[in-house]
Amino acid sequence: MLKVVVIGNLTVVIHALGVMRDFPNCDIRLVVSHPSLGGIGNFVQKWCHTHGIEHCSEEQVNSPRMVERIGAIAPDYIFSIYNPTILRPPLLAIPTKATINFHAGPLPSYRGMHTFSWAIINGEREYGVAWHLVDNGIDTGEVLFQRMFPISAGETALSLSQRSFDIGVDLFRERLGALLDGTLVPSGTPPGPSVCYRRADVPNGGLIDFSWPVERIDRFVRGLNYHPAPNPFVLATTHFSGRAFHPLKVVRIDRPGEPGRLGQVCGVEEHQIVVQAADGLVGITELLDDRRRKRRPGVLAEALGLKAGCVLGLG
Repeated sequence: MLKVVVIGNLTVVIHALGVMRDFPNCDIRLVVSHPSLGGIGNFVQKWCHTHGIEHCSEEQVNSPRMVERIGAIAPDYIFSIYNPTILRPPLLAIPTKATINFHAGPLPSYRGMHTFSWAIINGEREYGVAWHLVDNGIDTGEVLFQRMFPISAGETALSLSQRSFDIGVDLFRERLGALLDGTLVPSGTPPGPSVCYRRADVPNGGLIDFSWPVERIDRFVRGLNYHPAPNPFVLATTHFSGRAFHPLKVVRIDRPGEPGRLGQVCGVEEHQIVVQAADGLVGITELLDDRRRKRRPGVLAEALGLKAGCVLGLG
């Protein structure tokens, strides 16, 4: 019987825990979740209580107290699944076999957090998920198994993250048996550039630049759209007269006429706000106001005094 400690959050860890429970030689001794990611009703805690598995909510998973607690279990494996905390050497030294992380992005090209956003912003046509060994770097350990899949047209950060979690759990279900019985042959980290994405790298801090082509604006908005889930990253944003609002969906508008200034509002309708971009008109068809409430474009425009001839900007 192999002893396991799981550090993870959200429904993806619940589904992975369900996979582990199906293996008779996998003994889940402790599940640790982050208090800021508990969600409504703390689903992870409830799941553990239902299935008789010890759970704790802990922000400082690397603290001496937690290292001592996990060390007393002497686990064979630690699994890190949607865990926002970098695991430090004292914790990594505990498991007798390995610490394994689920990364919802392909390695080594998409290391770091919220990589589904970056893949859409960058215009990738393919994405992937990986289970890898944890070392002292950020997503730099050897890949055990990885799966690539196409990015769908119109993909948002939310839809890509949800597909990534589902595919990651399916891959875990397929390979966990071989991992536990020692027959797994690691696939190894694929060749290619190793890039680690950070929140600070988001262009303009999330502000839309209307000197971009429409296609780039579309990718930027979709890549930062987690609605209706709470946005854990950065919201796409524009401003008018000191008031911010957040586009969730944009479309290209084919309309004859002389081009206006970049960022100039060329029309306001109930269902869209039409704005001049570098290579044509872009229609903002879904948006949130400055309090993150979804509003109809025409209603928000009226509330802001936004009309044809006004100019949206970076600040």
